[in-house]
Amino acid sequence: MIKRRKDNDNIGPSKGWAKFFHRLFLFITFPLRKPKIFALIILVLFLLYLSPMLTGIKFSNLNQWYLNQFRVSSNVVTQKAKEITASLPSTEGIISSSADAKPKIVQIPAKTSGRRAFERAKSPPVVIAPAAVEVAPVSQNIAIEQAAIQVVAVEPPSNRISGLKYLTSPQVISGRAEIVNANELKVGGIEMFLYGIYSTPQTTDGQAAKEYLIKSTKDRAVDCSIIAYTQQSIATAICKVGNVSLNHKLVELGFSKNVSLD
Repeated sequence: MIKRRKDNDNIGPSKGWAKFFHRLFLFITFPLRKPKIFALIILVLFLLYLSPMLTGIKFSNLNQWYLNQFRVSSNVVTQKAKEITASLPSTEGIISSSADAKPKIVQIPAKTSGRRAFERAKSPPVVIAPAAVEVAPVSQNIAIEQAAIQVVAVEPPSNRISGLKYLTSPQVISGRAEIVNANELKVGGIEMFLYGIYSTPQTTDGQAAKEYLIKSTKDRAVDCSIIAYTQQSIATAICKVGNVSLNHKLVELGFSKNVSLD
């Protein structure tokens, strides 16, 4: 029966435009001719669409998550294209009409590292040598005061950091957080800096900041509003747990320096 149906599908014009339109007709009517296979394909595609929820993404944020992934990929491709274009030999300044003319040497300025630009911004923190301080033990108990925390609304920053590419409107990423250090975390598989603050990871304050972030985000959803990207397309964001801004709380507790946070 299956072989006979397959043979029947192949019955038709064997060449030319007639064959093309016959194949097109078979493709368009595929859901009607083989509804079970079509339903299975739709089910598989829907399950793939829901797969980011395994990393903690909410169903209501799936479309925004896919849009952010597309934007990040576009930024990476654009950055790679710029780097390839910048590495090509420049012909600017070459005067072909003169035999004695020398080509003009164009010096391409080196790109400023996103991390250095972030750390060198307004009033950068003083680096404390690790040997000069006593590192707090990992088991140090840091209380998370929920009642005394002020709710901070996410707004476009007025004190902008040079070297960052700011967005016209924030990109929201929600999910479980993986803490990298006192200044970095990953949400939904996207690496990002905590915008406007900095703490030297090897110091006592840096260790305390990391421990506070781990305890504050454990088994809880984190909402990060990406404000800008570095030159290396790394996101910088203001992240919140519930109504608590992690950026502002780290500054309030004295674990991080306020570099450019409103």
